[in-house]
Amino acid sequence: MAKEERVVSKRAWVGLSAAVLVIAVAGGGYALLLSSANDAVERNIAQFRDSLPAGAVFTHGAYDVDLLERSVTMASPTVDFNGYGGLGVWTAAQAVVSGLEPDETETRAARILLEDVSLSELDGSLRLEVVEAQDVVIAGDPLDLRSGLLQTRIASLRAGGLEAAAGDVTFALGELLMTEVDGGKLGDLRFDDLTIETREPEDRINLTVGFFSAADLDLSPLISLTPTELAAVPDQQAFDFAVELGRDMVSGLTGYAIEQLRFESAGLPELMELAALRLTDAQIIDGQVVGGFSELRGLSIPLGPIVPSDAMPIFSSLSPQDRLSLSASLDQRYDPAAESLSFVQDVVLHDLFELEIALRLGNITSPPHLRMSELDLQVTMLSASLDEADAVLTDLGLLQPALEVFAAQRGLTEEELIGQLIVDAAEAVQALQLGAPGLQAVQALEAFLLDTGRLRIVLAPREETPLLSFGLARTPSDVMELLNPSFTVLTD
Repeated sequence: MAKEERVVSKRAWVGLSAAVLVIAVAGGGYALLLSSANDAVERNIAQFRDSLPAGAVFTHGAYDVDLLERSVTMASPTVDFNGYGGLGVWTAAQAVVSGLEPDETETRAARILLEDVSLSELDGSLRLEVVEAQDVVIAGDPLDLRSGLLQTRIASLRAGGLEAAAGDVTFALGELLMTEVDGGKLGDLRFDDLTIETREPEDRINLTVGFFSAADLDLSPLISLTPTELAAVPDQQAFDFAVELGRDMVSGLTGYAIEQLRFESAGLPELMELAALRLTDAQIIDGQVVGGFSELRGLSIPLGPIVPSDAMPIFSSLSPQDRLSLSASLDQRYDPAAESLSFVQDVVLHDLFELEIALRLGNITSPPHLRMSELDLQVTMLSASLDEADAVLTDLGLLQPALEVFAAQRGLTEEELIGQLIVDAAEAVQALQLGAPGLQAVQALEAFLLDTGRLRIVLAPREETPLLSFGLARTPSDVMELLNPSFTVLTD
């Protein structure tokens, strides 16, 4: 796993290095307006060669300078990394930089076009049909690739027809589009038709994604590292390193979407599918995402790995009998004035049941977010109080087959089983001395089992109740006193 994380990170660095031709050809582009345009291009190429890692070599074919169009067209630009960081030879059939605008503090290009781009690595290869950048701005005079990337702004960057291979893994992408690129920060990233496959049957993986998008993604932490630095990370630290790096990159995400995901592997007996996963309407406080609306639609997974064999008969009357289909949504909001955090969540197991939960926590002086340390998050949640909670459980078809199976296993009729369950629940309430709320819960449970309707549970503490106090309660009746619950059955 650690090796895979380094390979993925290295390949991301390599993908970003496509901007090397932008820096090499467009850097110092204002010199094209001088009388000796070819000399200016040669000086820029020499500067680019000096910025490459030791041992790397840059070569190219013929180039043409058009002063009227303020453009440079270069054939066969090639960088041989000579094994640096595991890299081989990077080349393009042609590079075109057009619409150059001179300025002493920055270089602008209306369009950068790279055609038939390829990279050969020591352990694989990468190919792109086209890379196109619009409205490119390079600040100052970058000394090397990393500083050049961090000093580059691009209105849009498109890559099409991407194919890659590393070891026994193949990777393909229909089109990749990045907009508002500024020093490694992306206003929007999206791609379609992603496919990842492995060739070895015992390690078989087949992943496809129809569409992906992310808003406000920060890749600058990744750009700051070279392949050599990534390779130097000890194996035991590689996973933690990748997780921390990923958290830094996505902590500012204001939205994302994954659609039409399909996944197969040697470890799963059947296909796993996902219709959509999205985050929208993000709530941002002090530059941090603290809430938003997220939804998961049509997650379909095989039942076998997650359901015990003795429970499988319950699903024999359901359709489909061998798969679980899940949808869910969550709306999370922080109220600075009230210092409260609210959640409204809905979970649907199709043809089984639906659970709706509304929860509000108080005394939260700062909103939880991804960049908050684990210690700060624990302190925040331990000091929080339960203001209110409301949950509704709706049977969508699970209760009847479950009662039939459990009754048959015990040699009882369904009515006898329900009666036994209610007697057991009443004895437990009496033994725990739960009082009137406990008796109300038993009555609501009986009505729910008999009518297979909707069971509602409301928690309404009479005063501010810190979450920590539930762990300090001495008896179940003390917990009931703190929660002040009510139980009802709703009928449509």
